[in-house]
Amino acid sequence: SGQKRCYNSPHSPHNIIVHELDLDNAVLWLRAEGGHGGHNGLRSSSERMGNTQDYPRLQLGIGRPPGQLLVAAWVLQDFTKQDKAEMEVAVQQACDAVRKIMDKVDGLQGYMSMPMSR
Repeated sequence: SGQKRCYNSPHSPHNIIVHELDLDNAVLWLRAEGGHGGHNGLRSSSERMGNTQDYPRLQLGIGRPPGQLLVAAWVLQDFTKQDKAEMEVAVQQACDAVRKIMDKVDGLQGYMSMPMSR
């Protein structure tokens, strides 16, 4: 369910970045911990870390598929021109967020109050 990468940080052993169907395109959501909510990538990450939910995750919205389009087809198709432009900005914001989380003395909690918008 999408590619995930783990980055070592002195504040948390893992920071997980995943796509999220339940967020509109290019919307970022940063959480300090929580369940997988049915997301296979988060479920797999939790299992690989000993069934813990105690890790930060940055979710990048891709929105729900329109009409009867299957989720697998939705996540594998190319973005529209507008969605791609929005996503490029969001990906840059996601990269900046991960850098700031890893650089901050107080880690994720110090970044949680910073706004992330399109």
